[in-house]
Amino acid sequence: MKENKLPTIEEIERTKVVLKPVFGISPRTYLPIIYGILALAVLFLLLIYPGITNNGSVLVFRGEPAVAAVSIDGAYRTDTGSPIFIKSGNHTIRFEYAGFSPLEQNVAVKGRVLGSLFFPRKQIISYQMQADNPGQLVEDSFSAFSAWSLTGKPSALYQLPPVISEPIGNLASAGLLKSSDGLLKPSANAGMTPETAFARDLAGSAASAEAARDALRAGVLVLSHGQPGPLGMIAALRTAASIAGSDKGASVYLYELLGKSAGKYLEKLSALKNETAAFSASPTKPLPSGRFQLAGVTFVMFSKTSFRMTGETLSGNKFPYTVSVPEFGLAATEITKNQWKLFMAENPSWSLKNRDALIQQHLVDEDYLSTWAETGDSAPIRSISWHAAAAYCAWLSGKAGSGYSVILPTEAMWESAAVANNGYDFSAQAVWAGSELTGPLPVASRGYGSAGLADMGGNVWEWTGDSYRAYPALSAGTYPAAEKAVRGGSWGNAEGTIKPTSRGVIPAERCSAFLGFRPAIVKK
Repeated sequence: MKENKLPTIEEIERTKVVLKPVFGISPRTYLPIIYGILALAVLFLLLIYPGITNNGSVLVFRGEPAVAAVSIDGAYRTDTGSPIFIKSGNHTIRFEYAGFSPLEQNVAVKGRVLGSLFFPRKQIISYQMQADNPGQLVEDSFSAFSAWSLTGKPSALYQLPPVISEPIGNLASAGLLKSSDGLLKPSANAGMTPETAFARDLAGSAASAEAARDALRAGVLVLSHGQPGPLGMIAALRTAASIAGSDKGASVYLYELLGKSAGKYLEKLSALKNETAAFSASPTKPLPSGRFQLAGVTFVMFSKTSFRMTGETLSGNKFPYTVSVPEFGLAATEITKNQWKLFMAENPSWSLKNRDALIQQHLVDEDYLSTWAETGDSAPIRSISWHAAAAYCAWLSGKAGSGYSVILPTEAMWESAAVANNGYDFSAQAVWAGSELTGPLPVASRGYGSAGLADMGGNVWEWTGDSYRAYPALSAGTYPAAEKAVRGGSWGNAEGTIKPTSRGVIPAERCSAFLGFRPAIVKK
């Protein structure tokens, strides 16, 4: 086969392309016309066509609160911090934010034809929402913050939302932090301002450095009354110093939150933490002072005392702090199924038949009384929520007369009674996991401790009246959290894993087969 001969460079250079006339019009005439038409087409597509087919404006929102949900024509679209393009025409814009009355506006959105692709028209939308219940907003935001704080350390895929600093910032921008009246709850501690109590509760509930940053921003705004200038910062620093110096255990707080970022101070903080842990044993414990009978429940009464709590954190570090425990009584046993029957007989709204209604009210979850058929009359009632246990206490309190109140015990009451009954290690009386156990034993199956209490260790975990705080020594105890502290362990825990100082955390509506309660009684 004969190979094709390739053209030489000289031949290529001598080659010419000659355009022929079209309809008698020379190339010198029609080429500029073609190029001009193409240029006009490109300009039309870039400068005019977008304004015809997608005519509208970018809406920019300015008003209070600074961050609110924006719905346009009935559909959620964005928040006020993010501009959004909307086609021209008449639209209904609705602003919503918890704690503020919803606001609707009818807006005529205009557009621009020329250059809208590169220079979109901006339209300012001003709004001013009115706070209808800012105090409830603060409480709900604190509850959300305490819950998010306990969800674990954030990662690249999971971040803590600003659930407390954002709503507090909105209240500040609306000028509602200038006074605490109707906004912040009165402090549970005499002599402490509502602002300081709020900041302390934030500090006590911040279980991670990321949560602490969210709390810090909110705390500074509240302490500075929404005006974080020099005087406001001084007030915030003064409160921070007060919190840090309130108890020796605050070194544990700093150690856990700062971690490696503490740099050269980490070694000193670690030494302080270890030194603090050595003070975990209480110098005193309450003494049994008699018994009190009420509607079939026997209470062991304890004297008033000053008691050093051990305060274990979620990471296992000791956080000792001293509390004053009033005179109180603690039920000798966990409340039994038979005792719960008496309560339900007089309070049918808490019966199993009414479970769906209780779920709708967020008082229980779907496991409410799910172990009813498995539980004997003399075994502890379980699969009940914190709200259900509190309702039982309120019912029993109504039978106590005017001089006493029945409540769920505080962590201080529970721990001090457990130490008085068994010391710092549960005895052989405790009911722990075993191959033969499929549930709790009847109450007091293994006898009573030295103070006259049974089953303080194992059998079932027990609700306390306290919100769970990662660092309770720092907290003012003014704002409740959605999660509650539980104590004592259950038949599902292995022996040696739970001590009288061990703490657990459970949402208030949760119902568990491993969880029951015993009430306390106090003088009014």
